[in-house]
Amino acid sequence: MRIWLVGAPRWKIALVQGTFFGTCMAIFAFFNSSGPEEGAARFIGPVVGGVVAGVFFGLFMSHFITNMNSDLISAAGLNDPQELREAIRASRRGPVPADPRIRQAALRVARHHLSVVERQRISSPALFGVFVLGYIAMAFLLSPWWLVAAAFFAAMLVYTVIQPNHLARRIVDLDTTDNAPDRHGNEQVSP
Repeated sequence: MRIWLVGAPRWKIALVQGTFFGTCMAIFAFFNSSGPEEGAARFIGPVVGGVVAGVFFGLFMSHFITNMNSDLISAAGLNDPQELREAIRASRRGPVPADPRIRQAALRVARHHLSVVERQRISSPALFGVFVLGYIAMAFLLSPWWLVAAAFFAAMLVYTVIQPNHLARRIVDLDTTDNAPDRHGNEQVSP
């Protein structure tokens, strides 16, 4: 997830996602094409296909990401954009924030992430597994370039499998920091 896009307007999310996807599709189509075109004509099909794919993908993802971002903002309960980005980042990685407000917001966001991941515990790995198998089959039947897509979805599959344990450990880190003993052995109590 791109933290800097949290709270961004829908059009900006669509532009970023669509540009990235459309560019990847155009490059892939260019290297995968085997038509008789030469010169500039060889670029037209992949570019047009990339633009069309980018527009549709950008519109779809902007809707999906905007909904996901609004859920994160609600879970964090923060209004300041900088604090919000810090809490979302801390919910996944990095040092535990010293500010108790940011730490509690990060804890709420991490719990929200974990609940979403647990709801998708079977569907996401199954979907990514189907994509991996499909793209491997396409690599054997059509072009070895499809192995790039298979590798991407294999990485997504591994990520979805290890993500719940990572989030559970992060929740423990964020939750126990409030009451961790200081260097003298006294329990710290956050205000």
